[in-house]
Amino acid sequence: MRRTLIEEATAAARAGDHARAIELGDRAAAIRVSPSLRYLLAREHLALGHAVEALDHAGACIARARGDATVPDRDALLHRCEGIAREAERGVALLTVHVPSPAPEGLRVTVSGAPLDPALLDISLPQTPGAVEVTREARGIQDQEHGIGPRLPRHAA
Repeated sequence: MRRTLIEEATAAARAGDHARAIELGDRAAAIRVSPSLRYLLAREHLALGHAVEALDHAGACIARARGDATVPDRDALLHRCEGIAREAERGVALLTVHVPSPAPEGLRVTVSGAPLDPALLDISLPQTPGAVEVTREARGIQDQEHGIGPRLPRHAA
């Protein structure tokens, strides 16, 4: 089943149906993900302009391939995933949510409505460029910022 999904995803990619390739690739990844499947997903997301998703998949491809010497065509796969990562980095912005240390009791942070894991505070996170809403709430405190745009990394100038 997984192999069939990957074959169909590859065929969809060759036909230029990137959205279908991603859909099929995601279904295959739900069964088992491999560095080469991450590469396929990274490449297809990049083709659709989804730089954040492409960077995420390319990074996972690189990490898994570096950590497993048995990956088929490992060096070539690493080279391709690193190339996608470099290209995707040009299309992302970085967002860092700063909070005082120690953090206020009961702190809850959301970015565009989605909860932000406390482990990700004060770390630059790749985001799609554009306005985002950051909300910081703690016992008795609510701080909301609208229209904050993640900053583009220097290399993206």
